[in-house]
Amino acid sequence: AIDCFNRTIEIDPNNTYAYNNKGNSLKNLKKYEEAIQCYNKCIQNDSNYINAYYNKGNSLLNLKKYDDAIECYNICLQINPKDTDALKSKNFALKHVKKDDC
Repeated sequence: AIDCFNRTIEIDPNNTYAYNNKGNSLKNLKKYEEAIQCYNKCIQNDSNYINAYYNKGNSLLNLKKYDDAIECYNICLQINPKDTDALKSKNFALKHVKKDDC
């Protein structure tokens, strides 16, 4: 799948969906840093693409970068205040931040 997304990006370097989907594939392979790079490129191409912020937040959660993940979920909630997935994930990250503060 990653090869297909790379080919799509070669043809259309601004293809938001290809970067997001490549990031998802990398995230599934537990290559979180590489996935985050894809989500960043996706966000660079479309700063209102909520899925990229949400997926980036999830990758950051996996890296235990809770504050950074919370920032991503906050952006999701700015774009769509009714995004229940972002709200649940933000609450999950907040619980971990509080545990780490103890």
